[in-house]
Amino acid sequence: MGLKRVKPNEKGVIVRRGRVAGMLKPGLGLFLGKLIRVDVRPRILDIVSQKLPSVDGTDMDFRYEVTYTIKNPEVAALVKVHLPDEMERYITEDPFKNIEILPTIIGYTCHYTLRTRVSAMRRADCLKKEEMAPVLKEGLEKVFKDTGIIFDEIVVTDAYPTNKGVEEGVAAITYQVVHPDGSTSILPIGEVDVHPAGLRR
Repeated sequence: MGLKRVKPNEKGVIVRRGRVAGMLKPGLGLFLGKLIRVDVRPRILDIVSQKLPSVDGTDMDFRYEVTYTIKNPEVAALVKVHLPDEMERYITEDPFKNIEILPTIIGYTCHYTLRTRVSAMRRADCLKKEEMAPVLKEGLEKVFKDTGIIFDEIVVTDAYPTNKGVEEGVAAITYQVVHPDGSTSILPIGEVDVHPAGLRR
């Protein structure tokens, strides 16, 4: 039996034997098992996806902000999303790991969505950044349908020909979480293969 306090901006997910066994509301609560504290405030991911090849042979870079909220932590802890084969390994049976890895899954989903769409577009159309936000939102909502995660806003802040310093065929994805209080959490830089074979870390 445990006794822990859940903050006003959090919800507590009780996990017992690897399964979600209930929820704790804000305040001091007793529970049996382990507790995941989930921040239910909107979060912002600032993401850069690089070297996405367009149909006319230009590699494009995009920078965008994704604001999302975990509306239903109980569902999000055991999220089952429809990912490309190479990304399925990120989703586990461990609720703690799934909550922790969520920003990475969102980042890779955005990158995969953009890569698929950009490969059928010309450079001039890729530069119309305001038209890329609905593409990202559609891709995210398709993958995260019925997962308890809501995408509040997506803004593409920049679109430009790629940085030639990036190794050919490899895209660098960088992102940081900007919390409502203004603090940030820097997440590790990842690299994925952008060749047609699929995404690989």
